[in-house]
Amino acid sequence: MEYWSGRVDGNDSDILRIHQVIQVKTLDELMQDEYNGKKVCFVSYNSNEGIRRNNGRLGAADGWKHFKKCSF
Repeated sequence: MEYWSGRVDGNDSDILRIHQVIQVKTLDELMQDEYNGKKVCFVSYNSNEGIRRNNGRLGAADGWKHFKKCSF
């Protein structure tokens, strides 16, 4: 299933873009996967507190909504 698309520069492993390689899995599926390479899992917290404490631009609390919108 394709969740997002974008520009494709080719299929060689050194020029693949994230939309060409991302796989959406539940945490259980990820943990059971027999792939021995690196695994990445995005975790999001609905909070602006860290941004506020570091004098950043507020809006991180809604970041997960935008990420999910573009990827799922």
